[in-house]
Amino acid sequence: MGLVPSARVEVRTHDMPPSFKLYVINHAEAFFGLYSVIDNRVSIDGTPTVIRDVLGKDSTLFHFTDTDGDTSISREFIEQAQQWFDTRWDTIAQEYPL
Repeated sequence: MGLVPSARVEVRTHDMPPSFKLYVINHAEAFFGLYSVIDNRVSIDGTPTVIRDVLGKDSTLFHFTDTDGDTSISREFIEQAQQWFDTRWDTIAQEYPL
């Protein structure tokens, strides 16, 4: 369709286990959801083993937008979420070759 003449993607990883999901869109919206932790039984080398697992698929996403009004904490949440992301991206995240 030719709507986007070019695009660039960069992926980085880190060793911290996930505890929530966070999407910040254009510094104007954020979606945030907490992960639950459950015991899950898996097989490792044929041995049943109980591991701690995080469930993000069904987590509730809370929506924040910078147009929620003057009494809302949304703008501050979005700014802090972006800063949180940027500090991890710039410090502990390592480039992941695609």
